[in-house]
Amino acid sequence: MFSFIKKDKEKDKDKKEKDKKKKEKDEKQDKKHLEKKERQNMTPEEITRIEEMKGMLRKFSDRDKKRSGQKSTDLSSPGESEDAMDSASSAHSSPVKEAKHLSKPQPLPRQQLLAASSRRDPPAVMPKPKVKSILKGKGDAGSSVNASLNLDDSKLLQENTKRNEDMFVQQTSSSNSTALSVQQSEAATLSSQVTSATPDDEEEDIKLKPFESKLKLPPIIPPKPPRIREIEVQRMQSGGFGFSLRKGLIPEPGGGPPQVVTFAEPGSGPGSIQTGLLPGDKLIEINGHNVENMSREEIVEIIKNASDKMILKVQPIQELIELSVRPNRDGTATDIQEDAAKSGTLRRSGSLRYKQGARNEEDVKSAQEWLETEKVWLVHRGGFLEVYQLKSESTSLPEGRVRVKLDTGDIIEVDEDDIEKANPPQFDRAEDLASLRYLNESSVLHTLRQRYAANLIHTYAGPNLVVINPMQQLPVYGDKVVQILKGCKQEDMPPHIFSMAQILYRDMLNSRRDQSLLLMGKSGSGKTTNAQHVMHYLITAAGTTSNVFTVEKMVSVYTLLHAFGNSRTSLNVNASRFTQIFTIDFDHSGQIGSASVQALMFEKTRVVRRPEGEPTFSIFYQLLAGADSTLRNELQLQTLAESNLYMTPPQKPEDKQRASEAWSKVLQAFDIVGITNDEVKAIVSVLAAIYHLGNAGAVKGNTNKPQFGKPAAAQKAAALLGTTVEELIKCIFASGGTSTLNRSASL
Repeated sequence: MFSFIKKDKEKDKDKKEKDKKKKEKDEKQDKKHLEKKERQNMTPEEITRIEEMKGMLRKFSDRDKKRSGQKSTDLSSPGESEDAMDSASSAHSSPVKEAKHLSKPQPLPRQQLLAASSRRDPPAVMPKPKVKSILKGKGDAGSSVNASLNLDDSKLLQENTKRNEDMFVQQTSSSNSTALSVQQSEAATLSSQVTSATPDDEEEDIKLKPFESKLKLPPIIPPKPPRIREIEVQRMQSGGFGFSLRKGLIPEPGGGPPQVVTFAEPGSGPGSIQTGLLPGDKLIEINGHNVENMSREEIVEIIKNASDKMILKVQPIQELIELSVRPNRDGTATDIQEDAAKSGTLRRSGSLRYKQGARNEEDVKSAQEWLETEKVWLVHRGGFLEVYQLKSESTSLPEGRVRVKLDTGDIIEVDEDDIEKANPPQFDRAEDLASLRYLNESSVLHTLRQRYAANLIHTYAGPNLVVINPMQQLPVYGDKVVQILKGCKQEDMPPHIFSMAQILYRDMLNSRRDQSLLLMGKSGSGKTTNAQHVMHYLITAAGTTSNVFTVEKMVSVYTLLHAFGNSRTSLNVNASRFTQIFTIDFDHSGQIGSASVQALMFEKTRVVRRPEGEPTFSIFYQLLAGADSTLRNELQLQTLAESNLYMTPPQKPEDKQRASEAWSKVLQAFDIVGITNDEVKAIVSVLAAIYHLGNAGAVKGNTNKPQFGKPAAAQKAAALLGTTVEELIKCIFASGGTSTLNRSASL
C-alpha cells in the first residue's frame, strides 16, 4: 500500500516539474514575441547595437564567473600556498642576488585588485564598447557586470547603449594628448603604467609613470639609386643608332621643382629593339662624356660626330625602375637580363624572378639582425609605429597585455590586440601586397607609403590594382611603355594601369568572353584619368579597323564629358559629377570595331540649385569666357554684368584665360567627334537660354502668382529656345504645364 502511495507522489512530482518547464517555456516564447514586437519599431542600427551589447555583456559575465572561480580556488587553502612560498624562497635564497627595493610603492597584485573591485558596488553605467587603441585598459576591474542582469531586456540595452555613446563622446572630446592610462578605476590606472627601466630589473629601479608622447608613423626609407647600365650600340644602315632622345620632367623626391632629364629610349624602327634600352632610361654619358646638363641639340651633335660604335651609360628613373628590376617572392630583386631587354618586350621575363641567386653578405646580415630583434607594429590613434616586443618570462603581466620598447628606449605596456606582425625590410616596397609574409593593415599601409614616397603609385593586390593619385604628372604613360607590355602575362609585368589593360585584353582573346574593369575610389582619386589610360592602351596595343576609334577621338569624347559633366567641389577642382560605362567591341582578329559610352548625370539639379560654395558645370563658364563676338551676338550675351541665380561669370584674368582655352578645345572636340554646326548651335542656344533664365528670376505678381522678375531676360531665353514667353511662363510656373515646349521654329 505504501509503495503505491510513494509511486503516486513521484508521479505528482514529475507532473509538477513538467508543468513548471512548460510554463517557463511559454513565458520565454511570450518574452521573445514581445521583444520581436518591440524590435519592429526599432531601426536596423539600434538592433545591431543591441546585439553587440548582448555579446559584450555575456563576455563580461563569463569573465566574472571565471575570475570568481579562480579566487575561490586560490583562497581555499591559504596555509598550503604560504608554505609553498616559504619553501621556494628558502630554497633559492642563497644563490640569487637580492633585488633592490622599489623606488615607489609597489602596486597590489592583480588578484587583490580584482577581489577589492568585486567588493565594490556595481557601476552605475554599463561598460563602454571596446575600442581598438593603445589608450584602452583591457584589465579594467571596475567594469565588472552583474551576472544577475537580464541580458535580453531590450529597453535596458537601448538605455545602456545611449549612455555608453554619450560617455565615449565626452571622453574623446576631453582628451587632447595620447596617454596609456585610463582613469576609470584603480586597476585600469595601475595596468596602464609605463615601466621606464632596463631589461635587467635586478640592476635598476623600476619607475612607474603615465606615458604621454606623440607617436609618429615609421620614417620613409629612401630607395637605393638604380643601377647604371652600360650599353653598346652600333650605327645602322639608315645612319642612326636605333634609339630616340626625349626631354622630360621628373618630380623631385623632396617636393622641389621638377628635374629636366634626357631619355634615351628604343626607337620605332625594326632594328631599334636590339639596342637593349628600356622606357624610362635616363641618358648619363656618351663615350665617357657626361651629357646630363646638355641640351638636346648638343647631344644630337655629339651623336652625329661619333664613330660607328657608341658606349652609352643609362640609369632608369625611379618611376619606371620595375621595368628593369623585378622583385622575387622572398623580397629580393632580380635585374632584367640584357637578352630580355633587347627583345623589346617583357614577355617570358617573369620566370627570372623564380631563379634564386646567391645573396651577398650585407643582405644575409640584415636578415639575421631582423630575425634576432622581434619587431612588430604598434597600432595607435595616429597610425602605427615599429617597436620591439619584449618577452615576459621574468615578470607576470595581466592577461592580454604585452610590453614593447620604443626607439626612444621607453618600455610601455599595451594591449596585445594593438600589436601586429611586421615584415622584413626587403618587403618595404613589394609590388604585390599578397606576397607579404605577414598580411595585416599596418603592413599594407607601410608598403603603400614606402612605394608612394618613391613615386611607385601602382601596387598589385592579388588580381586587383591599387593606384594612389600622385597629384602631379609622371612620365610613366608613354607609347614606349605600351610596346614593352604587349603580349605579356601578369607575372611578366610590373604593377601599372597598362598592365591591367593588357591582362583584360589577353583574357578576352584567350577565353573569347567579355571582360570588365571596375574603377572605384573617392572623388579626386583618379578614376576618370585611369579610365583614359586604359582606353589609350587598348587603342595603341590592339589597333582599330579603318580608324573607327583613335586616341584623338577618345580624348575628344572625354573633353566633352568633362565640359558638360565636371565641376569644382570641396574635394576636387575638376570632379566628375556623372558615372560612365565605356564599351569597346573587338572583331575576331582582336582589333577595335566600335566604341560607345553611356553617361548618367547624378546632379542635374546643379544647373539650377548649386551646393553652397560650389559652381555649376564647367561648360557654362567656358561658353561665357570663350565665345567670340559673332556667337555672343547670336546668343545675346553682350553684357554679363547682371546678377545671375545660376552662375557667376569668371572675373579673374587667369580664370578667363583658362576657360577660354577650354572652350577652344570643346569646339575642336565637336568637330573631331562629328557633331555638325547646326547641332552645335542648338546646344549652345540651350546653354545661353539657361543663363538668361537665371537673369530673369521669379517674383510674385499682383495676383500673388509667380512671374518672371525681368521679362526682357525671359524674352531672350524664349527666343533662343524657339518659343514664346507665354508658353515659357505656362511651362515653368503653371502647375499643369506641359513637360516640353511647343517650338514655333526649328533651330
